[in-house]
Amino acid sequence: MKNRGFTLVELMTAITVLVIISGTAYAAFQMALRVYNRETTRVILIQNCRNAVNQIANDLSNTYIVEGDTDLQFMAEDIPKDEGEQDTVTFVTLIDPRPDPLLAQLSSELETAELTEEEATQPQTDLVRVFYYLKIDEEADEATLNYDENPPLSLFRAKTTGLALSGNESIEEIISRGTVTVTTASGEEEEVPVEEIAIADHIQSLDFKYSDGEEWYESWDNTERPPKAVQVIVTVTDEGGKGITLTQSTMVYLTLTANFSDEEQASSSSGQAGAQSGGSGGGQGGGQQ
Repeated sequence: MKNRGFTLVELMTAITVLVIISGTAYAAFQMALRVYNRETTRVILIQNCRNAVNQIANDLSNTYIVEGDTDLQFMAEDIPKDEGEQDTVTFVTLIDPRPDPLLAQLSSELETAELTEEEATQPQTDLVRVFYYLKIDEEADEATLNYDENPPLSLFRAKTTGLALSGNESIEEIISRGTVTVTTASGEEEEVPVEEIAIADHIQSLDFKYSDGEEWYESWDNTERPPKAVQVIVTVTDEGGKGITLTQSTMVYLTLTANFSDEEQASSSSGQAGAQSGGSGGGQGGGQQ
């Protein structure tokens, strides 16, 4: 029996089928990879946004305010931008003065031994003034800063043990200087440092809305009492610059404002409404979102 091989037509047919199968498999793999990358990016965005919202909400829920105490001033600034809101806010909050046990365990014995007796026994405060704002993180990776325009912003949380604020300074001026000026018991002025840390990257928008119990406002100009509730809206964008964004929001009730007298509440509400209608400090928020 004579051996016969494949004809040219059969070879071409086999190669064509193989190419079709390989192309289909590759296309399916590429599609699965795109879905995986998209979902991974979405999970990262959700986690990044959630961390930012939770940190702000935790501090707001522990806001410490006493009627008539001007050192515990709640101050907010509405800063709308074309790319998104870049609001800033500062207030006094309660924190746990006890050190984190894990960090305490990781601290070396040498560093502990270098502390003086006065430093080691110095009581820790449970009240700090915190600031929230957006700016470019100068300590970020160099690749993150290689943007021709609209570089990504980071959400910063700054804190200081100096509670009182100067009435003629903005939040931006305080952060730029890096200190707050406080008056000691002896009447002397002292500069207390402000420590800042980036808690979330690639923030597109940071928006706060404030409620007096009846209406919502884009800004809060009343320095005599804080709002009854604050809505926090954070929008993050993907690191790759693909235009993927995600927004999360939460509303926090400031429980200690319930201790304020009705007269104080009524006067502050009318003053805030007057400021909004007069055009100073932003317009009305248009209701809860």
